[in-house]
Amino acid sequence: MKRSTLMRIALVVTALFMFSGVFAQILTDYTVTNQSGSEPTMYQTKGTNFRLYVSPDPVYSPSYDPATNENVNSGSYWKFTITSGLTAVSPGDLSSAVNQNWVELNATTAGTQTVTAAEQWGASGCSDVTPESLTVEVVNPPVAEITTADPAVRCTDATGLGTDNVTVTIVENVPSSLAKYAFAVTETVYNWDDVNGTNPTTITATATKYDYKISSKQAATGASSPYSITFATSNLAVQNGKVTVYEYELKKSSDAPVSAADGIVSVVSHRSDYLTIKASNPLTVYPFGDTNSDSSTKTKYTAIVAPTPTTGPIYHIPNSFYN
Repeated sequence: MKRSTLMRIALVVTALFMFSGVFAQILTDYTVTNQSGSEPTMYQTKGTNFRLYVSPDPVYSPSYDPATNENVNSGSYWKFTITSGLTAVSPGDLSSAVNQNWVELNATTAGTQTVTAAEQWGASGCSDVTPESLTVEVVNPPVAEITTADPAVRCTDATGLGTDNVTVTIVENVPSSLAKYAFAVTETVYNWDDVNGTNPTTITATATKYDYKISSKQAATGASSPYSITFATSNLAVQNGKVTVYEYELKKSSDAPVSAADGIVSVVSHRSDYLTIKASNPLTVYPFGDTNSDSSTKTKYTAIVAPTPTTGPIYHIPNSFYN
C-alpha cells in the first residue's frame, strides 16, 4: 500500500461533548482504517456529518504535519468519489478534483457506502490510477425500549418475592464490539390503599437506580442487533402493609446534556457527533423507540405486590331466624 493515499477517518477517542469551547479539528484523534490489520469499516450514524483526511504524498508535501494538517503543497489536488448514500458538505461539489486533502460528508442513507480518493498533481495533472477506498457503514440511530411484560399483581409480605429481571432491547446495526450504550433507569416505589390504585403515596424515588453514563457506557449482550441490557428490580416486598407498586422508567443518563430529551446514546452515535457539535446541545440523545414493530414504545416496567388476602367470615341466615 502506497503512503501517498492513507485514508484517515474520524474515530474519536475523546468525549468532546464535555467541551464548552469552540470546536477544533484534532487530527491526532484520527486513525488509518484501510491498511492491513486496521479497522476495515467505519461506522457512522445516519444524518450526521463526518470528515475524512488523506495523507499527502511526501514527495509533493515533504513538510506535511499530520497533527495539524498543515504544509500541504498548494499544487496538490485530490479526486474524491462517493456513493449515493453520502452527500458532500465541504466542498459541496466533488465532480472534479479539489485543492484540499479532506472532505466533509453527510451520512444520508443507511447502508454500505464507499469513499475513494486519488491524489494528483495540479488540477488536471498526473493522477494516482489506483485510488484508496474506505467502506462507511451508515447505520440508523439506536432505539431502545423495555421488552419485559409487566407481571400480574402478585401476593407476598414484608420479606418479598426477590427481584425481577427486566430486559431493555436495543436495535442498532453495529458489531457487538461497538454495542455499548448510555441511559438511566429510575425507580419509584409507592403504596396504594387498595388494588384499584386508590390514594397513591410515594415511598421512595430514585432518579438513577441504574446510571449507564455516556462517559463509560454499558456493554450490551448479544452477537448482533438486537442487543439487550438487563437490570434487576429491588426486592419486591410489601411495604407498610399496603399494596406496593415498583415502577422503573427509562431516562437519559445523568451526564447527558441538560437540554436533551430522554433517550439513548451509543458508542457510534457519540462518535458520530464529533463533527456536529452544537453550542446549545453538544450531543445528540436519541429518543427511546419501538424495537419490535408493534407500533408502541414501552419505557416503563411496573411490578405490583399486595398482601396475601385474609379471608373474612362466612355469613349465613342464623338458625334462630324463625324463632
